Amino acid sequence: MACPAIESLIFILKEYGPPILSGTYIEENRMEKDPTTGQLRKLPPGPLPRLQAAAGPHKAEGDPHDNGLALDIILRASDPRFPDEKAMGEKLYKVFFDNMKVMQFVSAKYNHKECNGTNGWSTDTQYSDKKHETHIHIHWKFEDSRKTDWEEAIAGAVSAAFP
Repeated sequence: MACPAIESLIFILKEYGPPILSGTYIEENRMEKDPTTGQLRKLPPGPLPRLQAAAGPHKAEGDPHDNGLALDIILRASDPRFPDEKAMGEKLYKVFFDNMKVMQFVSAKYNHKECNGTNGWSTDTQYSDKKHETHIHIHWKFEDSRKTDWEEAIAGAVSAAFP
């Protein structure tokens, strides 16, 4: 189950963000864990939600998604077929960057950038070249994941970014 911060952010994004976030997209690299062997196996392309809090089968144990502390917002920056998605992702990432102190998240990553409460902004060099080109990843520490006193400010910021 997602923490209150994730649940609030999902509500705000669906209510005030671009309509695309309430829908699905076609994931070309869907995977599932074989219940018998525990091995990952490829599935045919299919629809997945744009807002994903649950950990996928490829995530390691202890991943913030596993503990309900993270959200992936699927807006593809790397695919030239979807330039509008990249622009939406950049706008939304800026909302998070501008409000990181208010939201008190650990980190938000998108398209080779990371913002966090420790050192502000950096280039996302810790990860492989393809990491976070398909989605914004945002996550909280457990102790801050219960706080949602930022809801009104973020709803306003998202609404202003996507009039």
